[in-house]
Amino acid sequence: MHGDSLRSLLKLLESKDKSNFRIDNQLADNELNALIELGKLMHHTFPLRINPKHCLPSGYTYLGQFIDHDLIFSMNGCPVGHDACQPPIGFESKLNLSAVYGDIRNRATFAKLDYIDQLSGQFLDIPKGNLGLQPIPDPRNNENLLISQLHLQFIKLHNKFIDEGLTFKQARDESIAIYCSIVLHDFLKKILYKSVWEVYFGTNNYLNKSDIFYKPFSQHPIPPEFSKAAFRFGHSMIKKEYNINNTPGGKNLIKLKQMLGKHLLSNTLTNHYVVDWELFFGGSDRYHKQPLNRAKAISPAFNLEVDEIGDNHLPATNQPDILNLIAVRNLLRGKVEKLADFNTLAKKTLKFIDERIHLINAPNPDQSSLGDIKNKIDFFINNENWLKPKLKSTSHNTSPAFCDLDSKHQEIITKSPPLWYGILCESHYFKGPNKFRLRTPGLGPVGSIIIAETFSHLLDLQQTLTARNNIKTMVDLLKFLKGA
Repeated sequence: MHGDSLRSLLKLLESKDKSNFRIDNQLADNELNALIELGKLMHHTFPLRINPKHCLPSGYTYLGQFIDHDLIFSMNGCPVGHDACQPPIGFESKLNLSAVYGDIRNRATFAKLDYIDQLSGQFLDIPKGNLGLQPIPDPRNNENLLISQLHLQFIKLHNKFIDEGLTFKQARDESIAIYCSIVLHDFLKKILYKSVWEVYFGTNNYLNKSDIFYKPFSQHPIPPEFSKAAFRFGHSMIKKEYNINNTPGGKNLIKLKQMLGKHLLSNTLTNHYVVDWELFFGGSDRYHKQPLNRAKAISPAFNLEVDEIGDNHLPATNQPDILNLIAVRNLLRGKVEKLADFNTLAKKTLKFIDERIHLINAPNPDQSSLGDIKNKIDFFINNENWLKPKLKSTSHNTSPAFCDLDSKHQEIITKSPPLWYGILCESHYFKGPNKFRLRTPGLGPVGSIIIAETFSHLLDLQQTLTARNNIKTMVDLLKFLKGA
């Protein structure tokens, strides 16, 4: 869930000719200041308090980041020391595990993928260029402990198929098919609003898929609405500490900053740092003393800074502290990309869905998945308070945080709400006390549709691959790798 760096933004801010960014007039200056103040406010608020059972397991936070690396390449995500980082050979914006496989042109017929062990025969770590092994194709997958250990699971999967006698191509195709199955039946099913998943991927949606692809959005395989806004929801799910494993002497609790440490990411792991994924995805009841790691609720309140997620590639600026705030960066990226605001996109989507409802020949269309989506979006955008989430401010414990903005900035944000901010507010709102309260840990309808639009196309590109073994979830995969 990364994006491009702010180099383009900073060039615009520092340029004498700022007409491209439209800050050569007072209105645009006010818009820029409003986004910065909103980002600062989002950073200095407490997350929404919600029943942990209604929050996703933390593993899906990092599975989303792993998927993002498979689809979107940016210099921004390269670890420190990889300033000349380039897309791995063979990289495409497809669900093809290119970050794992890289250049496959000269692979031996029955080759395994490299991994690191400690003369134990056990998979402990990804190769990092030491011990005579080739480093992984995409260095971004070594930017934190959880991503690198998740990468390792797909190395294990490939090698398991090689041990069963499959060729390299067969093992790769099988691994990609399982990966796509997990994306569809596990990740997307948990992230997307239920009715949206049914419309795009279910069997009872009363809709011809060819009628809906990219109609309200971009024709690009990875539209900017996805890469610069919707798929950045995972930033709000990141926690600052996790239980890593339950082994004797293991790192039961590790802070996010420790997971990003250069020593940890450049040297072979010891058993104490090997991630027990059942603590992140579930699948076992044996951790009664160490509960499942739950992600934070998707909401417009979080306080992450860029140096805490392994990204230290920003050029010098007059306001470095402000640009280090993830919320500020994401809001400004949306402005640079000239994304449609949330209201505009939601209304366009609502009109499109309404047209589809009138075209289908199904009983009680308003009770269908499309009808449910229409009702939710219509209710949401016509509620004047949806952009004013009542979050506890760190400075005013009982103050609605949005009201901490001055009236001028409130008016700007309300009139043209940034897409990314609107998606987070939508998810937050439907978890709150309203008549359409959704007891779901995922996104609201508009954010879900943008993501579903993109993945519908991506999954169709891999439709010739069929996974065996009925592996549809990360829990299924982990059990398969253990031989259960």
